Amino acid sequence: MKFILESLGYHVSFLPATVTHPNNHFLIVVYDVVKDGDVYMVDVSCGYPTFEAIPLDFEEESPVYKYSFLTMKLVRNGDVIERKHLRRTERHLRASCDPGQKDLTGKWMRFYDFKLMPVDYSYFYKSMEEVHTIPGINPFLVSLRVITFSNDRCIAVRDGSSLEEGGDHLLKETQLNSPEEMKARIAKICPQLPIEKIENAVKYWEKEIKPGLK
Repeated sequence: MKFILESLGYHVSFLPATVTHPNNHFLIVVYDVVKDGDVYMVDVSCGYPTFEAIPLDFEEESPVYKYSFLTMKLVRNGDVIERKHLRRTERHLRASCDPGQKDLTGKWMRFYDFKLMPVDYSYFYKSMEEVHTIPGINPFLVSLRVITFSNDRCIAVRDGSSLEEGGDHLLKETQLNSPEEMKARIAKICPQLPIEKIENAVKYWEKEIKPGLK
């Protein structure tokens, strides 16, 4: 996305953000979008959606934004900006075995934080290697997740469940009772994924991830 925006003539930088581990998330900041001196945040690499660039010109709190099942806002604390989500249900997209996600319905919860500190791509080498090799610092080595959006509504597979957003913008969960059902569901919602990759992912999930789920 950074390079696409640059090709369109925008002044763009990478920003590091911290979700569960230092600098384990990429953000993009775009300058001089509507007028000279303004700054917008673009986040396209997250299952919790933001469907538009968000201006960072607020003093303390941004407006509340609603995208698909998500209600979010940004809160400034000195030179740190926190992204907060309003928890409408207990599980949201979190892993079901995460005890830290209990009893949070109706509360604003920190999702990540960042500073307006532009960095080069190489800044992420160490943190991204850790994200992809150390279980426990994020959910992606201990949970199988596939997510897409159709008409701004979420459709996902999370471990052995299918999630689909209803007209009330809540995620309805349906159990997938076999590896074959998981593979079929993933192939349906993301037909661009090669079948071989889907089969390998589900096979790994059955052997390495499912036994550790509660």
